[in-house]
Amino acid sequence: MYKYLIVALMLLSGSSFAVTNKWIDDQGMVHYSDQIPPAHAKDTSTIYTTLPAAPVSGVPVSGKPAADKDAAKNDAAAKKAAADKAAQEAAMKAQNQANCLAAKQNLANLKDGMRIATIDPNTGERSYMDDAQRQKSMDDAQQQINKFCQ
Repeated sequence: MYKYLIVALMLLSGSSFAVTNKWIDDQGMVHYSDQIPPAHAKDTSTIYTTLPAAPVSGVPVSGKPAADKDAAKNDAAAKKAAADKAAQEAAMKAQNQANCLAAKQNLANLKDGMRIATIDPNTGERSYMDDAQRQKSMDDAQQQINKFCQ
């Protein structure tokens, strides 16, 4: 089964057709890409190939060494750092929403008026909250709501 799939993919890949665009920017650098050149580009042309072309940028027309490699690496690092920061902020926001929901549920349970039992971690015995403990727990829950529900 897999042999037939591999043969079919090999036969279909031979008919692939790629388009590469070539243009010169304002600094005289030649760019090759599979995307449409910008409007301000000079001397644009389209190259048709049968192999997919990888985008190549930063080839100087006059033979000067390309300094764009370091700039491209710095841009990629900056984009990765920005993406990481955005992911951390999204995770923090999701965690705050979960904490907010839990604090609201806790406060609602405390205000419900039902007896709340706690278990002593040392002895394992059950004890019930009195009014002072309940009020302290409600104050703590309200502080959590103020902290996480902004």
